[in-house]
Amino acid sequence: MIVTLVGMMGSGKSTVGKLIAEKLDYIFYDTDTLIFEKTGRKITDIFKKDGEEYFRDLEKKLINDLYNRSDNKNKVIATGGGVVLSEVNRETILSNSRVYWLNVEVERLADRLYENRDRPLIKEYKNKRSELVNHLDNILSDRYNYYQIGIEIDGNKEPFKISREI
Repeated sequence: MIVTLVGMMGSGKSTVGKLIAEKLDYIFYDTDTLIFEKTGRKITDIFKKDGEEYFRDLEKKLINDLYNRSDNKNKVIATGGGVVLSEVNRETILSNSRVYWLNVEVERLADRLYENRDRPLIKEYKNKRSELVNHLDNILSDRYNYYQIGIEIDGNKEPFKISREI
């Protein structure tokens, strides 16, 4: 079985995914980490130099590869926050895995992300927390319906509790 985690940046997909994989003795994959390993470049650098569209193309190829491998057994995949923007990605993920959406309150996301300057869609909000909250709210509004492909999980809890629930 493949378990896929979707949700906003900072929702805890990687942390929760590792816990689930450890508990079930599954292989764990983080799509952002895999893109970094494949390109040797940070996501922020890819966004800055080549743009979001180029990154989304890399992400789409990776998603296709991850879900169409012959080893499609027993893995947990933590996706990037924007993976659901692609209809092709959504269809691939839905048809090959059990999907969970870690839904976290925007204020909590802002708390988690405020000190992390290494996220491409929020770099410009340094020292502007209220603007960060508004920006995250706009991103969530744009993606909300797409995240609903997954079973909604309250991501405001501790990662261990979330992993046990899933």
